[in-house]
Amino acid sequence: MSERLQDLTEAVVDRINAGSYSQSFTATRAYFARLELKDVETLTVTVTPSGDVAEVVNRNETGHTMAVDVGIRKKVNDVDNDTLDPLADLVEEIKTQLRFANLDAVGAAWIGLEHGTPDRLAYLPEHLDKHRQFTAIMRVSYFLVQ
Repeated sequence: MSERLQDLTEAVVDRINAGSYSQSFTATRAYFARLELKDVETLTVTVTPSGDVAEVVNRNETGHTMAVDVGIRKKVNDVDNDTLDPLADLVEEIKTQLRFANLDAVGAAWIGLEHGTPDRLAYLPEHLDKHRQFTAIMRVSYFLVQ
C-alpha cells in the first residue's frame, strides 16, 4: 500500500476518533479486517484501505481517487430491534462524522460515502444469522492532487 493511502486511512481513523458517539469505541487502522468472534465481544471499528486510482490532472500533477472501508462490528446476544437499533444509530453517527469532511492533514477532499447501495448491503444479515455478529461496512472516497 502506498504511503499516501496509509496516511489517508490514518486520517480517517483520526477523524472518526475525534467524534462524539452514543457508544464508546476507538477506531483502528488495519490492512485486513478479519477478526475472530472472540475478538468482537466489544464494539470494534476498523478502517482498511480499499483503493487508489490515479489519473493525470495536468502535466505536473496526478489526481488520486482513494477509498477506505469502515467496518463496525459487535457480537450480540439477541437479534431484535432493541439490540440492533443502537448499533444502526451508531453507524449513522459515524457517517455524519465523515460526510462532507475534507481531511486537510493529508490534502484530501471528501467525494462520497457508500452504505447500503445495491452492490453493498447496509448490514450483513448472514453475520447476524450465523454468528450473532452485527456487521456494517461503508466505503468512503476522497480525492487529492499531487
